[in-house]
Amino acid sequence: MALVMLGTLFLEKQKVAGRQSWPMLSFSDLVTALAHLLPRRPLTAEDLADIIAKRHRLRRQASDSHARRSMKALE
Repeated sequence: MALVMLGTLFLEKQKVAGRQSWPMLSFSDLVTALAHLLPRRPLTAEDLADIIAKRHRLRRQASDSHARRSMKALE
């Protein structure tokens, strides 16, 4: 939670600092700019496959958990 608050504070400070030049600057604009300006580690096909597999595994776990809770509610 603290990291989210720090990130939000950073974005708000940048928004205020850019108000003169960009009066309609939004958090979304800033996030888009940061995504393009900050360096990123290049992804290999294997990295991408691992990311997708992890997302699918987490999605499956959430779905299974929901199904178990639903079955317990019916008992």
